[in-house]
Amino acid sequence: MSTNDTEFGQAKNRRVTVRVVRHDSSQSASSMDQKTEVQ
Repeated sequence: MSTNDTEFGQAKNRRVTVRVVRHDSSQSASSMDQKTEVQ
């Protein structure tokens, strides 16, 4: 049981990390677009 719980927890953490990374990259892209619009 503990092994399965640990594997599930790691998979969940990985999923969250990927989501955060994608959110950061999309934020950077949008901020770059805003800078371009300002110029």
